[in-house]
Amino acid sequence: MDRRGHGRSDVPGHGYDLDTLADDLAGVLERLDLHDVTLVAHSMGTLEAGRHLGRQGGGRVGRAAFLGAMTPMLTRSHDNPHGIPAGYTEGVLADLRTDRPGWFHAAAPGYFATAGPPVSEAIVADGVRQILATPLAVQARCFRTIFGSDLRADLAAVSVPTLVLHGDADRSAP
Repeated sequence: MDRRGHGRSDVPGHGYDLDTLADDLAGVLERLDLHDVTLVAHSMGTLEAGRHLGRQGGGRVGRAAFLGAMTPMLTRSHDNPHGIPAGYTEGVLADLRTDRPGWFHAAAPGYFATAGPPVSEAIVADGVRQILATPLAVQARCFRTIFGSDLRADLAAVSVPTLVLHGDADRSAP
């Protein structure tokens, strides 16, 4: 599905908090009357899927796969000493306001793991194009959600079989 503010979805000025995004996922599953779904989530989508599964249980989902997950918690704290330091998000957002295309171009090796098996420049360029199609205001709200979420309790409540795949070349979500 296209997350609100992304792809072909509407771009409302609100609703980029994790509870609302997880409710959006629940709404799609309900509206389409889907059952025994294999929920495959990537990057920020793993936050939405994790919150959905933690709050809703299995329900309409039979199994899940998290690829390049942003969970359970990225922010540094006393019990997550290797997390992202305080102030990181605001620094990134300042950089994006200054030169968003340049920032994503420079960050592309971390997002697309270009140091590993060959990833074509065309794939990277297409990915950056998709990223830049999302309005900056939406990206800012989503970044704050990504770096401000703690899904440890949600993930502990997941009751469906879940596959987690994450490579060591993903510098965007170590």
